[in-house]
Amino acid sequence: MSEAKIQIDTETLVPKPSQEVIGDPNIAWHSIRGYDFAGLEAMLEDGLLPSENQQDSAVCLSASPQLAWSTGREANSFYAYTLKDGISLAISQDYPQYPTGNHGGFVDEVRQKSVDASAIKGVMLPEKSLATPLTEVSTSHEARKPLKAQHYIERTLRHITDLGGQVDEETLDLASVALEKSLAGDYLDKDTSARIEKAFMKAYSDTLTQVYGLENPTVGDILKIIFDTAQVKPEVFAYTDEQKQEIGTANVKIAAKSYGRSIGSFVLSSRDRSLG
Repeated sequence: MSEAKIQIDTETLVPKPSQEVIGDPNIAWHSIRGYDFAGLEAMLEDGLLPSENQQDSAVCLSASPQLAWSTGREANSFYAYTLKDGISLAISQDYPQYPTGNHGGFVDEVRQKSVDASAIKGVMLPEKSLATPLTEVSTSHEARKPLKAQHYIERTLRHITDLGGQVDEETLDLASVALEKSLAGDYLDKDTSARIEKAFMKAYSDTLTQVYGLENPTVGDILKIIFDTAQVKPEVFAYTDEQKQEIGTANVKIAAKSYGRSIGSFVLSSRDRSLG
């Protein structure tokens, strides 16, 4: 590998508060679930299409909490996935799309056949994520469906290579075993998924150090590179633990009012959606 370093913009990404965008009824949300940087770059460039194993051939989006609450519904997929540690996309819509169905217990979801890349207006992360070193990123995933696991692993390996990096043998071995399970039709359990993501984060960190000359690179650093590669400048928003707590509390109140039982998102968010 060449010793020459690629120069990038050193300006720090400063996230905007997210209260206004979360409250916008014309914004829906799509969770990437974790820090799938290869997937993020592909979506920013090409938009969103249904997963090959999505039963209703549609892209799953979460309506804004205020829109769900206005119809007496909990914002439970928003709570469970948009506010999970990871990256979510803010999707601009021409008009508010009210949730009407019940998708595996999630009552705030809306469906679209596809999402054009131009509709992606921003990305949202937890408040502390941008400054988190890549080597410290560790998220807990649900079990991944076989095809989704296969695509995640293969595209991430390609992405690291495209950035000029190399993946160590230990990570390649871990990915190979996981791919064998996926190709055999087995779910990738959440512990294995978390280990693979952790290994990939180290590979990204090593790449940004070796190729871009960054010391202890962060989530914000790789986002800047992805935005530059995709030639986009989406808004970056951050949500706080207090916001998540407030939305969870409001969900419980809606559940109690609508169903006469005080359960809400705290129970529903514990479901393994991928197995449902």
